[in-house]
Amino acid sequence: MTEIKPPTPTWGRAVVLPDRELLARSVASRFLNTLLDLTNLHGSVNVVISGGSINTEVLPAVAADPLCGAIDWSRVHIWWVDERFVEVDSPDRNDAQAIDALFAALPQVDLHPMAAFDPLSSLSLDEQLELGRLNYIGELKHLDPVFHLALLGMGEDGHIASLFPGHSSLDSQDLVISEGASPKMPPHRLSLGPRVIEAIDQIWMVTAGASKAQPLAKIRVGAKPADLPAGLAAKPTTLWLMDLPAASM
Repeated sequence: MTEIKPPTPTWGRAVVLPDRELLARSVASRFLNTLLDLTNLHGSVNVVISGGSINTEVLPAVAADPLCGAIDWSRVHIWWVDERFVEVDSPDRNDAQAIDALFAALPQVDLHPMAAFDPLSSLSLDEQLELGRLNYIGELKHLDPVFHLALLGMGEDGHIASLFPGHSSLDSQDLVISEGASPKMPPHRLSLGPRVIEAIDQIWMVTAGASKAQPLAKIRVGAKPADLPAGLAAKPTTLWLMDLPAASM
């Protein structure tokens, strides 16, 4: 008989759907209903999104949901938790994928993309990366946003945003960090810092697939963020949205 350890008090709540298609549709519906509530409560709402399946599965499901037309999207500000530091028109960029999936059809949304690499600039790649980091910090400080909601995912290695296991960026107190040696391509990235992610009002962690089962199980019982950075999201208000394979352990 396998021992099932209880979750840590800071784990949050979990919702399990049978498969990834139903997961995406469920997250989309929940997202739109929550946006209705948040815009009514706060007027202007700041939402943080990541890349991966958020762009390829959840946002298309949002676009297809009839409730999408009921949202006053002019009240919605979209921010990115991280970005690949490549050229602005690269299909690898998280913002480009999100725009293609949903926001191109919603021009009234206020988008806050992170900086892109400019191959024609006189600045080096590293200099541009640092300038992009400082500019996003400036935008955050200028607008002083409260991040009401985040749709985030987790890598198979347990990384969140562009915060990777064992990297010094996990100890950073900066609002935005730069990553120059990502173990996943491309190596240069920008990311919100750990303390910003921890302070988000509502974090939804959307995970699908059996490859996510082991890191999820470890985070559930208190794995340290240094080993599994997605543990930064584990707190009582976090909602873990997963399919059956991801929840299998």
